[in-house]
Amino acid sequence: MLTYLTQRLLYVLPVVILVSFVTFVLFFMVVPPEIMARRHLSAKAPTQEDLQNWLQQHGYDKPLCVNLQKDSHGKRHPLDTQFVRHMRSVVTFDLGKSDQTGEAISSILKRRMGPSLMLTVPAFILALFIDLSLSLLVAYYRGTYADRWALLGCVLLMSVPFLVYIIVGQWLISLQLRLFPLSGWEGGFHAAKFLYLPIVLSVVSGIGGSVRFYRTLMLEETSRDYVRTARAKGMGETRILFRDVLKNAMIPILTSAVMAIPFLFLGSLLLENFFGIPGLGSLTIDAINASDFAVLRAMVFVGALLYVLGLLLTDVSYTLVDPRVRFEGTPLNRMVLPVAVSTAAVFGFGALARGAVQFGERAQSLGQSIQRPWIAQNVFVCVLTVAAGVAVWSAMRRPHWQEAWRRVKQVPLAVVALLVVCLYGALGLSDSLSWKDSRGDLRPLSLLDRAFHPARERTYSAPFATHEIGERDPQRLQHGRHYLGTDSTGEDVLYQSVKGVRTALIIGLFTTLLVIPLAIVMGLCAGYYRGWVDDTIQFLYTMLNSIPDILLLVALMMILGRGLPQVCFALAITSWVGLCRLLRGETLKLRELDYVQAGRALGLSDLRILWQHILPNVMHVVVIAFVLRFSGLVMSEVILSYLGIGVTPGTASWGTMIDGARLELARDPTIWWNLTGAFTFMFVLVLAFNFFGDTLRDALDPRLRER
Repeated sequence: MLTYLTQRLLYVLPVVILVSFVTFVLFFMVVPPEIMARRHLSAKAPTQEDLQNWLQQHGYDKPLCVNLQKDSHGKRHPLDTQFVRHMRSVVTFDLGKSDQTGEAISSILKRRMGPSLMLTVPAFILALFIDLSLSLLVAYYRGTYADRWALLGCVLLMSVPFLVYIIVGQWLISLQLRLFPLSGWEGGFHAAKFLYLPIVLSVVSGIGGSVRFYRTLMLEETSRDYVRTARAKGMGETRILFRDVLKNAMIPILTSAVMAIPFLFLGSLLLENFFGIPGLGSLTIDAINASDFAVLRAMVFVGALLYVLGLLLTDVSYTLVDPRVRFEGTPLNRMVLPVAVSTAAVFGFGALARGAVQFGERAQSLGQSIQRPWIAQNVFVCVLTVAAGVAVWSAMRRPHWQEAWRRVKQVPLAVVALLVVCLYGALGLSDSLSWKDSRGDLRPLSLLDRAFHPARERTYSAPFATHEIGERDPQRLQHGRHYLGTDSTGEDVLYQSVKGVRTALIIGLFTTLLVIPLAIVMGLCAGYYRGWVDDTIQFLYTMLNSIPDILLLVALMMILGRGLPQVCFALAITSWVGLCRLLRGETLKLRELDYVQAGRALGLSDLRILWQHILPNVMHVVVIAFVLRFSGLVMSEVILSYLGIGVTPGTASWGTMIDGARLELARDPTIWWNLTGAFTFMFVLVLAFNFFGDTLRDALDPRLRER
């Protein structure tokens, strides 16, 4: 263990250096120093001399990585670069000064860390206690009405986007009931009145996903042999759950819980921004909006240190709860290979990404020159539809999936949920096939547009209303009633909600299909082979996950540009690490079990053991992660739209509608139908997908079947 901890501590330096370098180059590719200086000095009509002085003052007057310039004595100083200056300050823990205010960043972090911890620590402790208690209670009453109603409540709770919790919570509790302040902050004990509502919203919004995930782990453990043996000896269910089941299910729980502890220092971006809490989360959003790259780089550095600390705490906790998990540690002379492979992979991926960006720009210009680009889009959609049908047909020919489908059909609500998902898929497909009737058409019309496209009014109108909403003399609607009213531009809300189905399916499905294969391969290989393979994969996702997701998403979206493919690609890069770590933890436990050891003794190949013995026993984790990933990705588009890095303007999406509706609830009269339309369509899709995924998960895992 000591060797392993030493190895991980020595990994801190290359991880932080490489993360700082990648992030440094990434942000300076987005906004060069000259443009950054013009942004900060735009109000002063700066001259070239003013720009140069600003660059010298903030240390941006040197080349990025290599300095080939000669000084006055004719000598070169290749290491006199912005990156070396930055790394020198990082090593000495001198975080520099803010580009926006000139204040020392270390002072800003110290001042803002307190409010963040006052919000996140109580929310984390309370949420963990409630989630584990409810999951144990649900597992205790498995198969009863209490279990079914609890599962339904979890699915309902997790089907609501976090942004909707905040918007509705502020409108209902603060504006209507006036129980807590809408936003604001005061120091000392007076801060409690500003923290009650955000803490409650944070806990309630996470109950659904956490309890459902923990319930899966508890039910898996209750079906094992040692539980049946304990019951046969007459032990009580309470003692079995709290002494045996909880302890043996702690590895996946610790993977998610312990990793969250260090990041409590970074605060909550949305809660702090909406409720006016001056923490590190609101600091990050302010830095993004102000292009304060010094603060962003400092947050990346702090995030990298916290993430490495979380990895150490998680791996140490594994050995405390399960003595079978042992980390011998790779000899220190073998550390060079994982670091070298990971570094080469990162720079290779960076080169491919740069080439992909250039190819995308050329493809976009080529697409603009094509007279009928919708033909290629239609062909692509048809090919994907046929491929999906072939994949389903091939799976249904296998006995394992046939048995799973037979069990799914025994649950009527699951069949209804599948039909709802198929209906959404049909709507998305009909909105993806389009063409022009004549060259004079401004844009191609999809099947959905031709079947349902209500005429546009002038401004707001309520559902089923005959007159528009006006301050003095509301006029009669020109095109009749609208079932869900119209928005500020007069567009039909029901039509916009239906158009958002295509965007949600693209983001949810395509991103998930990119994430899951990568996470399965990396997680199983890391947990099964251990050694340098585990070290390399851990180094890769340590380095990637050390960069805060929001900063990485902002940088990627600003480089790639806004659009659906860019959103899917950026979300995929930031989403595979969590499932990879879960699968690695499960594989570490499964590889020590008797049937895996017996397979090795019989001479089975590693590939066969992984494919036939380990993968089927982690499929329930993959399925539930797929459902959670899909639901989370669909709802994450709401947050991306709020941050201004979502889909391109003009693309119909539920996130754009919800983001625009957050200010309409404060109007008089209240404009509620925009939020209701988008939320209802999103809620039904996520709810149906979650319920069907739960049923399919239970059908795939033979250990959870009713006997």
